[in-house]
Amino acid sequence: ATLPVITSQPASITRNPGTSATFSVTAAGLALSYQWYKNTTNLLAGATSSTYTIPNVVLADAGNYQVKVSNVAGT
Repeated sequence: ATLPVITSQPASITRNPGTSATFSVTAAGLALSYQWYKNTTNLLAGATSSTYTIPNVVLADAGNYQVKVSNVAGT
């Protein structure tokens, strides 16, 4: 197995409160798994797909979001 390769990084976005925000990542590799985080260390429970959507943005959602892509070879 080879390490996953991110081919398209999530874009920085700005949204007004009450609207939705969607982050997405594209990666190459076999049997990929995804985990999204807010502000580097805050695991977003259930956010385990190549996209992460905040359906109704509030001010508390402001922050830095990142995703870790992994498979049996690593992250």
